[in-house]
Amino acid sequence: RNATKWDYEKSEPYLLDFIKMVKETYNLYPETVLFGFSQGGNFGFMQALKYPLTFPYFGGISGGYVNPPEKNLEQMSNIQILFLSGDKGSGEIFTKNALDKKYKDFRKPKNLQRIILKGEIHEVSPKMAYTSLRWYASVSKSFKKDFWIFKGDYYKHYLLAERFRYSGDLSSALENYKKSMKLNP
Repeated sequence: RNATKWDYEKSEPYLLDFIKMVKETYNLYPETVLFGFSQGGNFGFMQALKYPLTFPYFGGISGGYVNPPEKNLEQMSNIQILFLSGDKGSGEIFTKNALDKKYKDFRKPKNLQRIILKGEIHEVSPKMAYTSLRWYASVSKSFKKDFWIFKGDYYKHYLLAERFRYSGDLSSALENYKKSMKLNP
């Protein structure tokens, strides 16, 4: 936000230069997934459509409901897309409704998945992040079905462990920590 002041014209080269620098510096998977939250999801959706070879995967977390230029919509079939939202709180209800409409307007293509997480508000919660990563692992060719994210919701057991620990039930806490670690070592 501070680097670009929400300006799409400044944000685009900033993002593309950042991706280039990361790819030149680190040994990464050849494919790039772009996740964006809220307004970042709106911007990310437009960038994925504009640069489908750079961003063949896009996950909009409570964002992505903007109307990109018509010419960029032709690229939609070249991208795996996730529209993810919660359903609680005024900001998130607005986003949910906008994403539902966008999903319906696109006539539910096979490369676009719409997920609504009950009880989630307008934030990137661990449940939102886990769901996003699980979606990416399921549509990407880079991950095998034995990848840890497919083994279960490790975070659910972690949260239970934390609750038991704070309540003083240390044996139940330890049991749930172990379940969490078994799912995601």
